[in-house]
This record gives sequence, C-alpha cells and structure tokens, in this order.
Amino acid sequence: MFFKNKVDRVLEATKADPEKAPEKIEMEKNDMAALLIAGIITMLPALLIVLAIILGVTWFFLK
Repeated sequence: MFFKNKVDRVLEATKADPEKAPEKIEMEKNDMAALLIAGIITMLPALLIVLAIILGVTWFFLK
C-alpha cells in the first residue's frame, strides 16, 4: 500500500483515548445570541443573492 504509514496514523488517532478527549467548553450568557447574529450576518447576503438570481431567471423566462 502506498500510504500505509498515513493510514496507520489515522487509525491510531481514531481510537478513543480518555486522556486526550476534548474538554467540554462552557458557554457564557450571550454566546448563543452572538452565534445566531454572526450566522445571520454571514448567510443572509449569500441567500439574498441566490434568491435574486432564481427570481431573475424565473422572471426572464416567464415574461
């Protein structure tokens, strides 16, 4: 096999090791609101552009 060492490393990394388990991150009071606002600010312009393209193509063919 060409990438045997890499495959072995991936298989070793996937084994559960309780000492290396990620710690649970505690969220603060307004973290969820900040995440939602950031998501809206990030996704809304892209969604509006896609919607405008769909409506423009539909209007072009139905007019």
